[in-house]
Amino acid sequence: MLKNYQILNLISEGGMGKVFLARHITLDREVAIKKLHSELTANPDFQLRFVNEAKILAKLNHSNIISIFDFIEENSEYYIVMEYVSGLTLDEFLKKNVIPIEESRALKIFDKILSAFGFAHEQGIVHRDIKPSNIIVNQNDEPKILDFGIAKLMQSNHSLTKTGTKMGSLYYMSPEQVLGKDIDYRTDIYSLGVLLFEILTCKLPYNIKSDTEYEIMDCILKQDILEFNITSNKFNNILQKACAKNPNDRFQTITEFSEAINKINTLRDNKLQPEYCLPDKTIISKNTDYDLQNSANASKIKNSGKNIFYLLSGIVIIVIFFILTYLMNQNRESTPVISNQPQIPQQLENPCLKIEIDGKYSGTIKDGTKWEVEIYGFNGTNFKGINTIYWGFSKNTNGMTAPFKGEYDKNNCQIIMYEDPEVNKSGKFVGKISLDGKSITGDWFRYSDNGSYSFNLSRK
Repeated sequence: MLKNYQILNLISEGGMGKVFLARHITLDREVAIKKLHSELTANPDFQLRFVNEAKILAKLNHSNIISIFDFIEENSEYYIVMEYVSGLTLDEFLKKNVIPIEESRALKIFDKILSAFGFAHEQGIVHRDIKPSNIIVNQNDEPKILDFGIAKLMQSNHSLTKTGTKMGSLYYMSPEQVLGKDIDYRTDIYSLGVLLFEILTCKLPYNIKSDTEYEIMDCILKQDILEFNITSNKFNNILQKACAKNPNDRFQTITEFSEAINKINTLRDNKLQPEYCLPDKTIISKNTDYDLQNSANASKIKNSGKNIFYLLSGIVIIVIFFILTYLMNQNRESTPVISNQPQIPQQLENPCLKIEIDGKYSGTIKDGTKWEVEIYGFNGTNFKGINTIYWGFSKNTNGMTAPFKGEYDKNNCQIIMYEDPEVNKSGKFVGKISLDGKSITGDWFRYSDNGSYSFNLSRK
Protein backbone atom coordinates (compact mmCIF):
# COMPACT_ATOMS: atom_id res chain seq x y z
CA MET A 1 0.00 0.00 0.00
CA LEU A 2 1.01 3.60 -0.67
CA LYS A 3 -1.39 6.07 0.94
CA ASN A 4 -4.77 5.15 -0.60
CA TYR A 5 -3.26 3.13 -3.42
CA GLN A 6 -2.90 -0.66 -3.53
CA ILE A 7 0.15 -1.69 -5.58
CA LEU A 8 -0.84 -4.50 -7.97
CA ASN A 9 2.22 -5.30 -10.08
CA LEU A 10 5.31 -3.93 -11.83
CA ILE A 11 4.68 -2.53 -15.36
CA SER A 12 8.19 -1.49 -16.39
CA GLU A 13 11.59 -0.34 -15.15
CA GLY A 14 13.88 2.33 -16.57
CA GLY A 15 17.03 4.22 -15.74
CA MET A 16 15.38 6.60 -13.25
CA GLY A 17 12.71 4.43 -11.69
CA LYS A 18 10.01 1.78 -11.79
CA VAL A 19 6.38 2.07 -12.90
CA PHE A 20 3.70 0.10 -11.04
CA LEU A 21 0.04 -0.62 -11.74
CA ALA A 22 -2.04 0.35 -8.70
CA ARG A 23 -5.68 0.91 -7.69
CA HIS A 24 -7.17 3.68 -5.57
CA ILE A 25 -9.01 1.69 -2.89
CA THR A 26 -11.81 4.26 -2.46
CA LEU A 27 -12.37 5.41 -6.05
CA ASP A 28 -11.69 1.94 -7.50
CA ARG A 29 -9.63 3.54 -10.25
CA GLU A 30 -6.50 2.04 -11.79
CA VAL A 31 -3.46 4.31 -11.90
CA ALA A 32 0.22 4.10 -12.81
CA ILE A 33 2.69 5.02 -10.07
CA LYS A 34 6.23 5.98 -11.03
CA LYS A 35 8.81 5.57 -8.25
CA LEU A 36 12.26 7.15 -8.33
CA HIS A 37 14.97 4.53 -7.73
CA SER A 38 15.97 4.49 -4.06
CA GLU A 39 19.68 4.87 -4.88
CA LEU A 40 18.88 8.11 -6.77
CA THR A 41 16.83 9.81 -4.07
CA ALA A 42 20.00 10.97 -2.29
CA ASN A 43 21.16 12.77 -5.44
CA PRO A 44 19.75 16.33 -5.51
CA ASP A 45 19.98 16.50 -9.32
CA PHE A 46 17.81 13.41 -9.80
CA GLN A 47 15.37 14.61 -7.13
CA LEU A 48 15.05 17.92 -8.95
CA ARG A 49 14.56 16.18 -12.32
CA PHE A 50 11.85 13.89 -10.87
CA VAL A 51 10.00 16.79 -9.25
CA ASN A 52 10.42 18.76 -12.49
CA GLU A 53 8.70 15.96 -14.44
CA ALA A 54 5.74 16.10 -12.03
CA LYS A 55 5.48 19.88 -12.40
CA ILE A 56 5.63 19.66 -16.18
CA LEU A 57 2.91 16.96 -16.33
CA ALA A 58 0.75 19.11 -14.04
CA LYS A 59 0.89 21.90 -16.66
CA LEU A 60 -0.09 19.63 -19.55
CA ASN A 61 -3.82 19.01 -19.72
CA HIS A 62 -4.15 17.41 -23.16
CA SER A 63 -6.01 14.31 -24.36
CA ASN A 64 -2.84 12.85 -25.89
CA ILE A 65 -0.54 13.48 -22.92
CA ILE A 66 -0.55 11.30 -19.81
CA SER A 67 -2.34 13.04 -16.88
CA ILE A 68 -0.88 13.41 -13.38
CA PHE A 69 -3.08 12.84 -10.31
CA ASP A 70 -0.71 13.24 -7.38
CA PHE A 71 2.87 13.61 -6.14
CA ILE A 72 3.85 11.71 -3.00
CA GLU A 73 6.96 11.95 -0.81
CA GLU A 74 7.04 9.26 1.87
CA ASN A 75 9.95 7.84 3.91
CA SER A 76 12.44 9.71 1.70
CA GLU A 77 10.98 8.06 -1.42
CA TYR A 78 9.39 9.95 -4.34
CA TYR A 79 6.31 8.87 -6.32
CA ILE A 80 4.28 10.32 -9.22
CA VAL A 81 0.69 9.04 -9.50
CA MET A 82 -0.44 9.15 -13.14
CA GLU A 83 -3.21 8.09 -15.48
CA TYR A 84 -2.99 4.41 -16.44
CA VAL A 85 -3.25 3.70 -20.18
CA SER A 86 -3.61 0.18 -21.57
CA GLY A 87 -1.98 -0.41 -24.94
CA LEU A 88 1.33 -0.89 -26.75
CA THR A 89 4.25 1.48 -26.83
CA LEU A 90 4.77 2.77 -30.35
CA ASP A 91 7.87 0.62 -30.90
CA GLU A 92 5.88 -2.47 -29.83
CA PHE A 93 2.99 -1.29 -32.04
CA LEU A 94 5.28 -1.03 -35.10
CA LYS A 95 6.88 -4.38 -34.29
CA LYS A 96 3.47 -6.05 -34.05
CA ASN A 97 2.47 -4.76 -37.48
CA VAL A 98 5.88 -5.86 -38.93
CA ILE A 99 5.21 -4.08 -42.24
CA PRO A 100 4.39 -0.36 -42.45
CA ILE A 101 0.79 0.36 -41.51
CA GLU A 102 -1.58 2.02 -43.96
CA GLU A 103 -0.46 5.58 -44.68
CA SER A 104 -3.78 7.25 -43.80
CA ARG A 105 -3.88 5.40 -40.47
CA ALA A 106 -0.26 6.29 -39.71
CA LEU A 107 -0.86 9.98 -40.42
CA LYS A 108 -3.97 10.09 -38.18
CA ILE A 109 -1.89 8.74 -35.27
CA PHE A 110 0.98 11.11 -36.04
CA ASP A 111 -1.35 14.11 -36.30
CA LYS A 112 -2.45 13.49 -32.69
CA ILE A 113 1.19 13.13 -31.62
CA LEU A 114 1.94 16.49 -33.26
CA SER A 115 -1.04 18.03 -31.48
CA ALA A 116 0.29 16.86 -28.10
CA PHE A 117 3.80 18.23 -28.64
CA GLY A 118 2.40 21.43 -30.14
CA PHE A 119 0.45 21.95 -26.91
CA ALA A 120 3.57 21.25 -24.83
CA HIS A 121 5.52 23.83 -26.82
CA GLU A 122 2.76 26.39 -26.24
CA GLN A 123 3.31 25.84 -22.51
CA GLY A 124 7.02 26.54 -22.95
CA ILE A 125 8.12 22.88 -22.67
CA VAL A 126 10.66 21.08 -24.88
CA HIS A 127 10.51 17.28 -24.51
CA ARG A 128 14.08 16.45 -25.76
CA ASP A 129 13.63 12.66 -25.65
CA ILE A 130 11.01 11.84 -28.30
CA LYS A 131 11.14 8.15 -29.30
CA PRO A 132 8.63 5.33 -29.91
CA SER A 133 9.04 3.82 -26.43
CA ASN A 134 7.86 7.11 -24.87
CA ILE A 135 4.51 6.96 -26.71
CA ILE A 136 1.76 4.43 -26.06
CA VAL A 137 -1.06 3.64 -28.53
CA ASN A 138 -4.35 2.14 -27.30
CA GLN A 139 -6.72 -0.14 -29.21
CA ASN A 140 -8.49 2.90 -30.73
CA ASP A 141 -5.22 4.24 -32.20
CA GLU A 142 -5.15 7.04 -29.62
CA PRO A 143 -1.53 7.91 -28.74
CA LYS A 144 -0.42 9.15 -25.30
CA ILE A 145 2.92 10.83 -24.56
CA LEU A 146 4.33 9.10 -21.46
CA ASP A 147 7.69 10.37 -20.34
CA PHE A 148 8.74 13.96 -19.67
CA GLY A 149 11.68 12.91 -17.51
CA ILE A 150 14.27 15.18 -19.17
CA ALA A 151 11.89 17.77 -20.59
CA LYS A 152 12.89 21.38 -20.09
CA LEU A 153 10.90 24.47 -19.17
CA MET A 154 12.25 27.09 -21.57
CA GLN A 155 11.40 29.96 -19.24
CA SER A 156 13.12 28.30 -16.29
CA ASN A 157 15.96 30.20 -14.60
CA HIS A 158 17.89 26.99 -13.95
CA SER A 159 18.90 24.16 -16.23
CA LEU A 160 18.84 20.50 -15.27
CA THR A 161 21.68 19.79 -17.70
CA LYS A 162 24.84 21.65 -18.51
CA THR A 163 25.84 22.87 -21.96
CA GLY A 164 27.81 20.11 -23.67
CA THR A 165 25.71 17.31 -22.16
CA LYS A 166 23.75 15.09 -24.54
CA MET A 167 20.28 14.16 -23.28
CA GLY A 168 17.96 11.86 -25.20
CA SER A 169 18.04 8.64 -27.22
CA LEU A 170 20.78 8.66 -29.82
CA TYR A 171 18.82 7.52 -32.90
CA TYR A 172 16.35 10.41 -32.49
CA MET A 173 18.77 13.14 -31.41
CA SER A 174 19.04 16.32 -33.43
CA PRO A 175 22.50 17.43 -34.65
CA GLU A 176 22.57 20.18 -32.01
CA GLN A 177 21.87 17.59 -29.29
CA VAL A 178 24.69 15.36 -30.57
CA LEU A 179 27.04 18.36 -30.40
CA GLY A 180 25.83 19.29 -26.91
CA LYS A 181 24.63 22.73 -27.99
CA ASP A 182 21.75 24.75 -26.60
CA ILE A 183 18.41 23.51 -27.90
CA ASP A 184 14.89 24.80 -28.39
CA TYR A 185 11.54 23.58 -29.79
CA ARG A 186 13.11 22.80 -33.15
CA THR A 187 15.06 19.87 -31.68
CA ASP A 188 11.69 18.19 -30.98
CA ILE A 189 10.66 18.88 -34.59
CA TYR A 190 13.77 17.04 -35.82
CA SER A 191 12.99 14.02 -33.58
CA LEU A 192 9.38 14.03 -34.77
CA GLY A 193 10.61 13.94 -38.38
CA VAL A 194 12.65 10.81 -37.60
CA LEU A 195 9.62 9.34 -35.81
CA LEU A 196 7.33 10.01 -38.80
CA PHE A 197 9.81 8.33 -41.15
CA GLU A 198 9.85 5.24 -38.90
CA ILE A 199 6.05 5.12 -38.58
CA LEU A 200 5.66 5.21 -42.37
CA THR A 201 8.46 2.75 -43.21
CA CYS A 202 9.28 0.70 -40.06
CA LYS A 203 12.88 1.84 -40.66
CA LEU A 204 15.20 4.55 -39.40
CA PRO A 205 16.10 7.25 -41.93
CA TYR A 206 19.85 6.68 -42.08
CA ASN A 207 21.93 4.05 -43.86
CA ILE A 208 23.66 2.83 -40.68
CA LYS A 209 25.69 -0.35 -41.06
CA SER A 210 27.75 -0.96 -37.91
CA ASP A 211 25.40 0.54 -35.28
CA THR A 212 28.34 2.01 -33.38
CA GLU A 213 27.67 5.21 -31.47
CA TYR A 214 30.29 7.03 -33.56
CA GLU A 215 28.69 6.04 -36.88
CA ILE A 216 25.19 6.95 -35.71
CA MET A 217 26.33 10.40 -34.61
CA ASP A 218 28.34 10.82 -37.83
CA CYS A 219 25.22 10.01 -39.90
CA ILE A 220 23.11 12.48 -37.91
CA LEU A 221 25.67 15.24 -38.46
CA LYS A 222 26.56 14.55 -42.12
CA GLN A 223 24.01 12.33 -43.92
CA ASP A 224 20.75 13.50 -45.42
CA ILE A 225 17.87 11.25 -44.44
CA LEU A 226 16.93 8.51 -46.91
CA GLU A 227 14.15 9.01 -49.44
CA PHE A 228 11.32 6.55 -49.96
CA ASN A 229 8.44 6.15 -52.40
CA ILE A 230 5.25 7.32 -50.76
CA THR A 231 2.48 9.70 -51.86
CA SER A 232 4.71 12.10 -53.80
CA ASN A 233 8.05 13.82 -53.77
CA LYS A 234 6.41 16.48 -51.64
CA PHE A 235 6.31 14.03 -48.72
CA ASN A 236 10.04 13.44 -48.96
CA ASN A 237 10.46 17.23 -49.02
CA ILE A 238 8.50 17.47 -45.75
CA LEU A 239 10.75 14.91 -44.06
CA GLN A 240 13.90 16.54 -45.42
CA LYS A 241 12.75 19.89 -44.02
CA ALA A 242 11.78 18.48 -40.62
CA CYS A 243 15.18 16.75 -40.31
CA ALA A 244 17.35 19.55 -41.70
CA LYS A 245 20.79 19.77 -40.07
CA ASN A 246 20.44 23.50 -39.42
CA PRO A 247 17.51 24.32 -37.09
CA ASN A 248 16.84 27.47 -39.12
CA ASP A 249 16.06 25.30 -42.17
CA ARG A 250 13.44 23.20 -40.37
CA PHE A 251 9.79 23.89 -39.71
CA GLN A 252 9.94 26.55 -37.04
CA THR A 253 6.77 25.41 -35.27
CA ILE A 254 4.67 22.27 -34.89
CA THR A 255 1.86 24.17 -36.65
CA GLU A 256 3.99 24.60 -39.79
CA PHE A 257 4.86 20.89 -39.71
CA SER A 258 1.21 19.87 -39.32
CA GLU A 259 -0.05 22.24 -42.05
CA ALA A 260 2.47 20.83 -44.56
CA ILE A 261 1.20 17.28 -43.93
CA ASN A 262 -2.46 18.33 -44.03
CA LYS A 263 -1.91 20.01 -47.39
CA ILE A 264 -0.84 16.67 -48.90
CA ASN A 265 -3.77 14.90 -47.21
CA THR A 266 -6.21 17.40 -48.73
CA LEU A 267 -4.81 16.84 -52.23
CA ARG A 268 -5.09 13.07 -51.81
CA ASP A 269 -8.55 13.02 -50.18
CA ASN A 270 -10.04 15.32 -52.85
CA LYS A 271 -8.19 13.41 -55.60
CA LEU A 272 -6.79 16.67 -56.98
CA GLN A 273 -3.89 16.61 -59.39
CA PRO A 274 -0.72 18.42 -58.31
CA GLU A 275 -0.14 21.68 -60.13
CA TYR A 276 2.64 20.25 -62.27
CA CYS A 277 0.17 17.67 -63.76
CA LEU A 278 -2.36 20.22 -65.00
CA PRO A 279 -2.51 21.28 -68.73
CA ASP A 280 -0.46 24.37 -69.58
CA LYS A 281 -3.47 26.17 -71.17
CA THR A 282 -7.24 25.90 -70.95
CA ILE A 283 -9.10 27.05 -74.14
CA ILE A 284 -12.66 28.30 -73.66
CA SER A 285 -14.79 28.65 -76.86
CA LYS A 286 -16.87 31.82 -77.33
CA ASN A 287 -19.09 30.47 -80.21
CA THR A 288 -22.73 31.54 -80.46
CA ASP A 289 -25.55 28.96 -80.25
CA TYR A 290 -25.67 28.90 -84.07
CA ASP A 291 -21.94 28.27 -84.36
CA LEU A 292 -22.17 25.49 -81.75
CA GLN A 293 -25.04 23.79 -83.64
CA ASN A 294 -23.14 23.90 -86.97
CA SER A 295 -20.05 22.60 -85.24
CA ALA A 296 -22.03 19.66 -83.77
CA ASN A 297 -23.53 18.73 -87.19
CA ALA A 298 -20.13 18.90 -88.85
CA SER A 299 -18.73 16.69 -86.12
CA LYS A 300 -21.46 14.05 -86.73
CA ILE A 301 -20.72 13.92 -90.50
CA LYS A 302 -16.99 13.70 -89.84
CA ASN A 303 -17.40 10.91 -87.26
CA SER A 304 -19.71 8.94 -89.64
CA GLY A 305 -17.02 8.91 -92.34
CA LYS A 306 -14.44 7.78 -89.79
CA ASN A 307 -16.64 4.86 -88.65
CA ILE A 308 -17.02 3.49 -92.25
CA PHE A 309 -13.24 3.71 -92.73
CA TYR A 310 -12.54 1.84 -89.47
CA LEU A 311 -15.05 -0.91 -90.39
CA LEU A 312 -13.48 -1.59 -93.83
CA SER A 313 -9.96 -1.52 -92.36
CA GLY A 314 -10.96 -4.10 -89.75
CA ILE A 315 -12.36 -6.50 -92.40
CA VAL A 316 -9.15 -6.28 -94.47
CA ILE A 317 -6.95 -6.96 -91.41
CA ILE A 318 -9.01 -10.05 -90.45
CA VAL A 319 -8.76 -11.52 -93.98
CA ILE A 320 -4.98 -10.99 -94.09
CA PHE A 321 -4.63 -12.61 -90.63
CA PHE A 322 -6.41 -15.82 -91.71
CA ILE A 323 -4.37 -16.08 -94.97
CA LEU A 324 -1.05 -15.73 -93.09
CA THR A 325 -2.13 -18.28 -90.47
CA TYR A 326 -3.01 -20.85 -93.16
CA LEU A 327 0.33 -20.40 -94.97
CA MET A 328 2.36 -20.74 -91.74
CA ASN A 329 0.58 -23.99 -90.79
CA GLN A 330 1.23 -25.43 -94.24
CA ASN A 331 4.90 -24.57 -93.96
CA ARG A 332 5.20 -26.23 -90.51
CA GLU A 333 3.68 -29.52 -91.80
CA SER A 334 6.03 -29.79 -94.82
CA THR A 335 9.31 -28.64 -93.29
CA PRO A 336 10.95 -30.50 -90.39
CA VAL A 337 12.41 -28.36 -87.62
CA ILE A 338 16.16 -28.93 -87.25
CA SER A 339 18.20 -26.98 -84.75
CA ASN A 340 21.97 -27.13 -84.46
CA GLN A 341 21.95 -24.70 -81.54
CA PRO A 342 22.92 -26.19 -78.15
CA GLN A 343 20.12 -26.30 -75.60
CA ILE A 344 20.62 -23.73 -72.84
CA PRO A 345 19.68 -25.16 -69.45
CA GLN A 346 17.08 -23.17 -67.55
CA GLN A 347 18.64 -21.13 -64.79
CA LEU A 348 17.41 -22.18 -61.35
CA GLU A 349 16.13 -19.47 -59.03
CA ASN A 350 18.31 -18.86 -55.97
CA PRO A 351 16.55 -20.71 -53.11
CA CYS A 352 17.89 -18.15 -50.60
CA LEU A 353 15.47 -15.59 -52.06
CA LYS A 354 12.47 -17.61 -50.94
CA ILE A 355 13.38 -17.97 -47.26
CA GLU A 356 11.15 -16.10 -44.80
CA ILE A 357 13.31 -15.53 -41.72
CA ASP A 358 10.81 -13.80 -39.39
CA GLY A 359 10.09 -15.96 -36.34
CA LYS A 360 11.34 -17.22 -32.99
CA TYR A 361 14.43 -19.41 -32.65
CA SER A 362 16.09 -21.05 -29.67
CA GLY A 363 19.19 -23.13 -29.09
CA THR A 364 22.52 -23.27 -27.30
CA ILE A 365 25.87 -21.57 -27.21
CA LYS A 366 28.92 -22.97 -25.40
CA ASP A 367 28.88 -24.14 -21.75
CA GLY A 368 25.19 -25.01 -21.84
CA THR A 369 24.23 -21.37 -22.30
CA LYS A 370 20.76 -21.04 -23.87
CA TRP A 371 19.95 -18.41 -26.47
CA GLU A 372 16.53 -17.23 -27.63
CA VAL A 373 16.13 -15.01 -30.71
CA GLU A 374 13.08 -13.31 -32.19
CA ILE A 375 13.44 -11.86 -35.71
CA TYR A 376 10.85 -9.45 -37.12
CA GLY A 377 10.41 -6.69 -39.70
CA PHE A 378 12.21 -8.65 -42.45
CA ASN A 379 11.96 -6.79 -45.78
CA GLY A 380 14.14 -9.08 -47.88
CA THR A 381 17.40 -7.47 -46.78
CA ASN A 382 17.18 -5.96 -43.28
CA PHE A 383 15.42 -6.98 -40.09
CA LYS A 384 15.21 -6.26 -36.37
CA GLY A 385 15.06 -8.53 -33.38
CA ILE A 386 15.31 -9.22 -29.67
CA ASN A 387 17.61 -11.82 -28.12
CA THR A 388 17.89 -13.21 -24.61
CA ILE A 389 20.89 -15.14 -23.29
CA TYR A 390 20.50 -17.46 -20.29
CA TRP A 391 24.05 -18.01 -19.03
CA GLY A 392 24.77 -21.52 -17.80
CA PHE A 393 26.62 -20.18 -14.76
CA SER A 394 24.21 -17.33 -13.92
CA LYS A 395 21.50 -17.36 -11.26
CA ASN A 396 19.51 -14.77 -13.20
CA THR A 397 16.55 -16.82 -14.45
CA ASN A 398 15.28 -13.88 -16.51
CA GLY A 399 18.39 -13.87 -18.68
CA MET A 400 19.99 -10.85 -20.36
CA THR A 401 17.87 -9.27 -23.09
CA ALA A 402 19.02 -6.85 -25.79
CA PRO A 403 17.66 -5.64 -29.15
CA PHE A 404 19.60 -6.07 -32.37
CA LYS A 405 19.46 -5.19 -36.05
CA GLY A 406 20.47 -7.46 -38.86
CA GLU A 407 21.26 -7.94 -42.52
CA TYR A 408 20.45 -10.89 -44.77
CA ASP A 409 22.64 -11.84 -47.74
CA LYS A 410 20.35 -13.24 -50.44
CA ASN A 411 23.24 -14.85 -52.31
CA ASN A 412 24.32 -17.32 -49.64
CA CYS A 413 21.52 -17.29 -46.99
CA GLN A 414 23.85 -15.55 -44.52
CA ILE A 415 22.49 -13.62 -41.52
CA ILE A 416 24.47 -10.99 -39.59
CA MET A 417 22.99 -9.61 -36.35
CA TYR A 418 24.44 -6.60 -34.52
CA GLU A 419 23.40 -5.98 -30.92
CA ASP A 420 22.33 -2.44 -30.03
CA PRO A 421 25.48 -0.66 -28.81
CA GLU A 422 23.41 1.62 -26.55
CA VAL A 423 22.08 -1.36 -24.62
CA ASN A 424 24.55 -4.20 -24.88
CA LYS A 425 27.99 -4.15 -26.47
CA SER A 426 28.38 -7.94 -26.57
CA GLY A 427 29.12 -8.40 -30.26
CA LYS A 428 27.71 -9.74 -33.49
CA PHE A 429 26.31 -13.07 -34.62
CA VAL A 430 27.07 -14.43 -38.10
CA GLY A 431 25.29 -17.52 -39.34
CA LYS A 432 23.49 -19.28 -42.17
CA ILE A 433 19.82 -20.19 -42.26
CA SER A 434 18.78 -23.53 -43.70
CA LEU A 435 16.85 -23.58 -46.97
CA ASP A 436 13.70 -24.71 -45.13
CA GLY A 437 14.06 -21.73 -42.75
CA LYS A 438 13.98 -24.00 -39.69
CA SER A 439 17.48 -23.59 -38.30
CA ILE A 440 20.38 -21.13 -38.05
CA THR A 441 23.99 -22.16 -37.38
CA GLY A 442 26.98 -19.89 -37.05
CA ASP A 443 29.42 -18.09 -34.76
CA TRP A 444 29.17 -15.40 -32.09
CA PHE A 445 32.02 -12.87 -32.16
CA ARG A 446 32.37 -11.16 -28.76
CA TYR A 447 33.64 -7.58 -28.59
CA SER A 448 34.82 -7.87 -24.99
CA ASP A 449 37.43 -10.62 -25.42
CA ASN A 450 37.55 -11.21 -29.20
CA GLY A 451 36.27 -14.72 -28.60
CA SER A 452 34.32 -16.75 -31.14
CA TYR A 453 31.73 -19.33 -30.09
CA SER A 454 29.50 -21.49 -32.26
CA PHE A 455 25.71 -21.65 -31.93
CA ASN A 456 22.86 -23.77 -33.25
CA LEU A 457 19.29 -22.46 -33.28
CA SER A 458 15.99 -24.08 -34.27
CA ARG A 459 12.74 -22.34 -35.19
CA LYS A 460 10.05 -22.73 -32.53
